[in-house]
Amino acid sequence: MSVTDHPTAPPATTVPLGQPGADGRWQPTRAGIVNSWAWASEDLLFADGWLTLAGPNGSGKSLTASMLVTVLLDADTSQTALSVSGKAAGTLTSRHTDFNDREDRTGAWWLEYGLRDPGTGEVRFLTTGLWLRATGGHLHRAFFLAPARIGTDLLLQRDREPVRIEDLAEQLAACDGELFTASPSLRTKALAHLPVVEDERDYRSTIRTRLFAPLDEVQFDALIAVLRSLRSLRTAEAISPTRMRQVLTDALPALDTDSLTLIAEAMERIAELETQLQRTRDEAKLLQSTDRAYRRYLTTVAQTQAAALTAANTEVDDQTRRTREATSQLQAAQAAEAAADTEHTATLSRISELEGRLEAADSELRGHAGADLPLREIRAAELANSRRGGRRTSRAGHHRRFCGHRAGRQLGGSGPYQPAPSAPPGG
Repeated sequence: MSVTDHPTAPPATTVPLGQPGADGRWQPTRAGIVNSWAWASEDLLFADGWLTLAGPNGSGKSLTASMLVTVLLDADTSQTALSVSGKAAGTLTSRHTDFNDREDRTGAWWLEYGLRDPGTGEVRFLTTGLWLRATGGHLHRAFFLAPARIGTDLLLQRDREPVRIEDLAEQLAACDGELFTASPSLRTKALAHLPVVEDERDYRSTIRTRLFAPLDEVQFDALIAVLRSLRSLRTAEAISPTRMRQVLTDALPALDTDSLTLIAEAMERIAELETQLQRTRDEAKLLQSTDRAYRRYLTTVAQTQAAALTAANTEVDDQTRRTREATSQLQAAQAAEAAADTEHTATLSRISELEGRLEAADSELRGHAGADLPLREIRAAELANSRRGGRRTSRAGHHRRFCGHRAGRQLGGSGPYQPAPSAPPGG
């Protein structure tokens, strides 16, 4: 949508006059004045919550609107609240008597609201009003609230005469209405017909809770202030955006000191909490960074230890394998040693057996008749060599001694060689 474009308004629904057009909220439906100010008796009808008062300047449009909209909402009848300009000008007594304060006059102002149930379509009504009695320059007033409609359930005049407070109290009792007044004389008369007559100061809070729930006291004050500020603008004059902004700004109620203190403390706590939150976030980031670094460190340590453990397991496996091999070799060596011991024992037994047999053979050989035949052969050879000369004889002798020694060894003799006795000649 451009700046110059305007959305098309939805077609307005036809709402009967004096009936609420919205669902689920209170809307003004009717209003009226009985014998007060310049009005004798008048009923005003709202169309879907809207009412237009048209007339020349000074005809009383603003005064009538302020009586219906603000006075019947907050019960503030001070001169400043009654004045359209916001400046003290005229009292409620002068308004009611049309500036004839000495006049005896009874009258009433009322404003009716309607609420349509969105589920059932049923309409409920609630009437707010102000009953006035001026006598001898003194004004008695009583605000009333009733779930009834003026003219059918509640009458404010009989035979063109405004009703007295006793009559009004009796009618309120019949329709479960309420009366609020600060006048002792009115309270006494009304208590003859009503079980309870509340103080005028309670009227404002009752209106707030019945018509403007769930607004609290501060919000309701702001609403009334805005209504009074908008009332001060004159629709016949051009209203600039700056002026409207200033009016709405001035309408905002000032906060009391206690509220400002609470707000300041709350904002200070919020600032501290934001600082703590930011500090916590920074610390969380640092902790996350530290956590990542520590996790990397733990991963590295775990990998290193895992590698060392794997290497140690490998070395243990190798050592275990070597131990098994060495054990196998030891068992084989022990078996071989046992076998060697057995064989050695057998060999020693065999040697002993052979030595015994050798001794037996030697003994048998020494006793044999041919045992000296080798010696005799040697002796014969020596005698043959002795004939060949001295040198050869010498050699032969030497050889004979050597051979005799060897023969003695072969025959198992233990002593030096003993030459056999020489054979007899010719033998």
